[in-house]
Amino acid sequence: MVKTGAPPLVRVRMGLGWAAGSGRSIDLDASVILFNALGKDVDKVWFMSKKGAGGAVQHSGDDLVGGHGGDDEQITVDLTRIPAVVTSLVFTVNSFSGQKFSTLRAAWCRLLDDVTGDELVRFDLSGTKDSTGVVMCTLRRAGGGWEMTAIGEFHDGKTVRAMVKPAKAYV
Repeated sequence: MVKTGAPPLVRVRMGLGWAAGSGRSIDLDASVILFNALGKDVDKVWFMSKKGAGGAVQHSGDDLVGGHGGDDEQITVDLTRIPAVVTSLVFTVNSFSGQKFSTLRAAWCRLLDDVTGDELVRFDLSGTKDSTGVVMCTLRRAGGGWEMTAIGEFHDGKTVRAMVKPAKAYV
């Protein structure tokens, strides 16, 4: 699925939510990796680096347990402030604690148009794959604006650093 056309994307928000069930603690993490035209990662925003691209990308902070009823972690992106050197943003989710998505009772990730509130893409991660990471979607510069492509591909990676190589395949 590709989001193009009007209204153009100006601000987006990634949301990640989960509930472990069975009294277990699960730590999922939302992140975004910023790439240049050569496919080099030039910045990463995640729970240990909450701001990137000169403040255009901001992470809400680490949630170690989830289950709060809504998006437990969020990343907001002001696309109008992204430096020109950045040509792609790849949104990822990883299971820092190492639990596989197949064991989760409830987990989702989504990307919203932060101006209209419209959900652009949503993936239910619950009971899916025996993986610890997923590449959710990309945003690419296109024709003076940004184009969103849904991906939803599972990979193994417990940290944002481990997700760079799989993410690079989609830029």
